[in-house]
Amino acid sequence: MSISRGFVLARLTVIVLSLYFVCPTHSVNPLASYNVIYGWKKLDFKFSSDQTRNRLLANGEFIPENNVITGIKVKDRRIFLTVPRWRNGVPASLVYVDFDLDATVGAIGEIKGTPISTILISLVVTNTLISCYSSEGPLLNPYPSWEMNQLGNCNALQYVQSMEIDQFGRMWVVDVGRVHIFSNRTNKDDKCPPKLVLLDTSSGDVIRKYEFPKDVVSPTTNFLNDIVVACISKENCYAYITDALDSKIVVYNYVENRSWFVHHSSMVANQDAVKINILDEDYQFSVNVDGVALSPIDSNFNRLYFCPLSSANLFSVSTSILRTAVNGDNLSDSAVRNEGLRTTQSDGLSMDYTGLLFAGLLGKNGVAYYNTSSNEKATDKEVLLVQNDVDLQWPDTFGFDNSGYLYFTTNRLQRFKGDKYDFAETNFRVVRMYTGAKSYMYSASESKKLEESVVIPKTLYDATPKTNQDMGSVDLNDKIKYDHNTKEQGKTKNGDKNEDLFVVANSSLILDPYMLSALFFVLEYDNVLDCVSLAVTAAFNKHGTLLAVGCNDGRVVVWDFMTRGIAKVITAHAHPVASVSWSRNGKKVLTACTDNTVCILDVLTGDCDSRYQFPSPVLKVQYHPRDSKQFLVCPLRHAALLVDVSGSHKTVPLDDEEDLNIAASFDRRGKYIFSGNAKGKVLVHSVKDMTLVASFRIGQVASSSTAVKTIEFSRRGEWFLINSADRIIRVYDVPEVLNCGKEGDVEPIQKLQDLVNKTMWKKCCFSGDGEYICAGSARQHALYIWEKSVGNLVKILHGTKGELLLDVVWHPMRPIIASISSGVVSIWAQNQVENWSAFAPDFKELDENVEYEERESEFDLEDEDKIIEAQGTAADDEIEVDVVGVNPIPAFCSSDEEDEKDTLLFLPIAPDIEDAEDQWAPPPDPINPIDDSHRRHSDHKENHPSSTKKKKPRTYNMTLENAPSDEIHPLLSNKPIKDKPISSKKPVGRPDGKKKDRVKF
Repeated sequence: MSISRGFVLARLTVIVLSLYFVCPTHSVNPLASYNVIYGWKKLDFKFSSDQTRNRLLANGEFIPENNVITGIKVKDRRIFLTVPRWRNGVPASLVYVDFDLDATVGAIGEIKGTPISTILISLVVTNTLISCYSSEGPLLNPYPSWEMNQLGNCNALQYVQSMEIDQFGRMWVVDVGRVHIFSNRTNKDDKCPPKLVLLDTSSGDVIRKYEFPKDVVSPTTNFLNDIVVACISKENCYAYITDALDSKIVVYNYVENRSWFVHHSSMVANQDAVKINILDEDYQFSVNVDGVALSPIDSNFNRLYFCPLSSANLFSVSTSILRTAVNGDNLSDSAVRNEGLRTTQSDGLSMDYTGLLFAGLLGKNGVAYYNTSSNEKATDKEVLLVQNDVDLQWPDTFGFDNSGYLYFTTNRLQRFKGDKYDFAETNFRVVRMYTGAKSYMYSASESKKLEESVVIPKTLYDATPKTNQDMGSVDLNDKIKYDHNTKEQGKTKNGDKNEDLFVVANSSLILDPYMLSALFFVLEYDNVLDCVSLAVTAAFNKHGTLLAVGCNDGRVVVWDFMTRGIAKVITAHAHPVASVSWSRNGKKVLTACTDNTVCILDVLTGDCDSRYQFPSPVLKVQYHPRDSKQFLVCPLRHAALLVDVSGSHKTVPLDDEEDLNIAASFDRRGKYIFSGNAKGKVLVHSVKDMTLVASFRIGQVASSSTAVKTIEFSRRGEWFLINSADRIIRVYDVPEVLNCGKEGDVEPIQKLQDLVNKTMWKKCCFSGDGEYICAGSARQHALYIWEKSVGNLVKILHGTKGELLLDVVWHPMRPIIASISSGVVSIWAQNQVENWSAFAPDFKELDENVEYEERESEFDLEDEDKIIEAQGTAADDEIEVDVVGVNPIPAFCSSDEEDEKDTLLFLPIAPDIEDAEDQWAPPPDPINPIDDSHRRHSDHKENHPSSTKKKKPRTYNMTLENAPSDEIHPLLSNKPIKDKPISSKKPVGRPDGKKKDRVKF
């Protein structure tokens, strides 16, 4: 029987149900998921022949029960592992396996009648993660050769506990030298000295071999355990190695080719933590300094983190202290920082390039991370990623690849000490999980784009209906592995042979119609909104259904963001629109113009309800989040104003009467006004009576370098950010600020900046759920996206080279960003492929056309073959379906907000008329009269007579004391907009009505 790959893919639905009863299920942590890619009951090696293997088994040079996997590192598609020579019978201490699932899938070809038993797949089924793998993993290959692993040859590798691969492709191998430390030892076991060997991973050649002096590393008592490498350049490198038996850290200088060690009491095992409880069984381990991790290259590798295995504390020390130390230095207590107490002990540690420290939790059978950029103690910032009592017993060592995956080994090491391994079970595993980052050796900003992987992401929006994306991330890039050499057949839950089991991963995502989120590293340029003139600023309404774009000719273009078509063009001003804000119900738009006027526009009719004339330019306007009768105005070189629609206003008090460069914003609920001045001082005033509630400085001292440029609040959550002149974006917690009092001291929860290019930020905003922050560069059309919780740079989006960014806004509900540059609105979104089977499970995709065979009675008026159903169907047919009402969507409302009944979601749009009569106009709607001159098509006609007259706006002259009346709006001096030739885009004035508004792709 021959089965094509297309046929196999078509059977995914049936296979998932079959797989549920065949494979063991793993509980999925809500934050992450993992894949066990290899598993071994016992380790075996790829010997030159079966005769060689049998000979080594016979003479005791190969004892499978004495082989344990500990270290792991990944380079390209090769996984390097270490097998310490703790006991006799370990033929090779440094090994590798080739890992290329893509090639495996490509080799499927035709599947014969033999059942498939070795499977590697991850799928989401109900609330569990299915992860099947072979219990007999691949054979281990010696690296770089058998000769380089020869026992007793001191030029070869004797006992490799760990290794590291730097960004230049060099493997730094730690050779303990002495062997069989957990066996009955003899003098010959201490024959070879400890050494550091550098190998070229592309060829396996030895680059350098360094033997540690006896006064640095003892050849008879050392236990060189783990290593990290700090390479600023190919030559300027330092290595830091832990010695778990002699309780010290060894430092190696690559340029000078010398080493030394330091010691501190924190490197000694804590006798109160020598007991580790794993699955309700106590194990005794008295092990000194063990795990080690290094802060990322973006921080110049400035801090080394370490912990004894027998300790729940995490410690760190400045690498500058280690680099300048002399051999045998005992570090002072002030030099070593206690990062706090963790929930359990750890073995290996590893850092990614964003500053996240990953560690195994031995007592929890899981993996957690710690945000090292946070000022919190370890326990407060510990985040459990994955946990499983079967697969994740004793997470040992970690390693990153260049595609965003974290790898680690689990080896049930607690059983090795007492010879308690059950070799009928899987004992050793290689696990990987997606994190989206690379190792600490790579810069976040200079890092190459991660290889694409197909991931069903966890939704970022808590109020989204619970669908399959809430069950964890599933990596469909981990395709299927078939082992035709295994003769064991797949069995169902009942033990019956399943002759028809084919397990495959669908090549495309099943897009859930309710999925609102996406991983942001896959955001890419989508399209351009072609406005009627040059765009200057933009704002989404509360629900994200409408986008208001202020243009340089004074018009406001309202886009229907669902259809990406122009729904309304409102003539608001005669000069460029500088700021736009929506009212809570979406029926009004507040605009500020460079001619010092502020207007309230009716979105439905297009009329200007009120006009406010200010003596000085207005930089920003903002509607009150809850009360549409109030709005905030930030005039140039003047205190912020709280304005009532009736024309009255209140002045927001200043901290310094001479400092008039004020940036201000309402908080999320409109209870407070946050304002910042040019000296970095932030004031919080109550909207009700303008009393000062809290104040603090974003810098240590008053300085113009910390001038507050903008203040932005998240739509969800209690966070706000401050964009300051020192090019740092500071994120604060609102309750903490309100509780700090006057002249308080508040530390930001995150500081975001471009350490490489020192970019100044033009505009910043939060994502809809407040978990991500987007900042637009003031130098170029580039958008930087950070994850707020950990502060890591997720993505940099680059627009057209040479353009300057004017504005950037984030869709309130979806992972879509709109940016304005050179008068054009660019849309950034995830490129999704439609899969109709997500909407209709019985939908079938055809590779080629097939002839459809009509059933005999398929199109009959009365189906003679139809079975008459029981009574009661008539009643079902009479059920009325409401197609007019709009039910509130929970995801659109905050938990503390009441249901809104009078909200404008969409605008009525008249159909396009190609050849309308010159003097014809549709009659006004008697129920909802709408100015016909502002309909989608007729609004665009230059000489179309309006059926109704424009309503005359109420005009208010705002009087401000000491307002600079001779100042020019900063937008008018923006050369890229001012000097942009209008003819290059569209002619001034209303466009021809016969030309449809459209979206460019």
